[in-house]
Amino acid sequence: MSDNTEDSELHPRHTAEIFGHEEAERLLLADFNRDKLPGAYLFSGPKGIGKASMAYRFARFLLATPMPGTSDGGLFGEALPPILPATLSIDPQHPVARRIASRGHMNLLAIERSIDEKTKKLRGEIVVEDVRKIGNFLSKSAAEEGWRIVIIDTADEMNNNAANAILKWLEEPPERALFLLVASQPGALLPTIRSRCRTVTFRPPSQEGFSRIVSATLGEMEASEMEHLYFLSGGAPGWALTLQENGIVKIYEDLLELYQQEASPLAFEAFAEQVTAKKKDSRFSDIAAMLLAIVAGVIRHHEGMDAQTPEQEQRVFARLAAKKPLDYWLNLWEKSASLLSDTQRVHLDQRGAVAGITHALAGHENILNYMRSGS
Repeated sequence: MSDNTEDSELHPRHTAEIFGHEEAERLLLADFNRDKLPGAYLFSGPKGIGKASMAYRFARFLLATPMPGTSDGGLFGEALPPILPATLSIDPQHPVARRIASRGHMNLLAIERSIDEKTKKLRGEIVVEDVRKIGNFLSKSAAEEGWRIVIIDTADEMNNNAANAILKWLEEPPERALFLLVASQPGALLPTIRSRCRTVTFRPPSQEGFSRIVSATLGEMEASEMEHLYFLSGGAPGWALTLQENGIVKIYEDLLELYQQEASPLAFEAFAEQVTAKKKDSRFSDIAAMLLAIVAGVIRHHEGMDAQTPEQEQRVFARLAAKKPLDYWLNLWEKSASLLSDTQRVHLDQRGAVAGITHALAGHENILNYMRSGS
């Protein structure tokens, strides 16, 4: 599911235009124009890249567009050649688009992580109770003419029971029913699910395309800030919006400055304290990803693969890389990824994790030894 709340204007169902995924759109249009839609698609690609936005875009199109060959005859009853659409675009004011935006279209069902009634918090996975809605949805006749569409966002968040529960629908989907599965980690899905879907792979847009997408939502920004967003998000616009909303770019720039200044260990302690001051800070997963991006950037510099890295980062990564051999950085990546995962999974001390990794990035080997020992 998108990190945005279901009522947010940033939710994928509100995205009218998508840039940088023309190849995916061509594939979907070709299937539609040939009247060869499969029972299920798997939209696969990095987090926040636009997969869910494309799923809603395709759903709007299908629910608003007659299938090829269903047009009326001509003046004298002769068959007219179908007019094949050249785009998936639907006017945001179209009745179908407006009903989808308000979650009011009866032929579209969105499966996302739900609220746990006991804890009143968003579940960490899609559970079988969520998936059971599909049976009721598909067992009835279509409320309106046309398709019945199920979007699962994100499918790799289904637990085993939920995943097994949808298999029967994927094996024998009802006529005019279509599943759109969105997954950032398709390898986490059951092989039997993947084999029943046509995969559409989404890749990051160019930096120019990324800038167009992000600027359309956030407005114009400094070139360096946009470069930092592109680097930290891996070119995924949706994730970039979350990073900006959570102030991660400013945190990242502050940390780069510490490395440029060859700051003292006390400065890194203060930095860790500042960015983790809030208990159970929801930003921590983004801070963790930021730290891993820096480690990966240093490794790429060691391996001579940083040509696409912004100039400021190249200078910082070169300075850090010069402190230690490649083995050190590879070990730091492994230990950091494990520590950050454990910190989120079992609620370890966030400040200690950030302090340990930022010290190790500065080449303070005693901190890396501390991480190795797991003390």
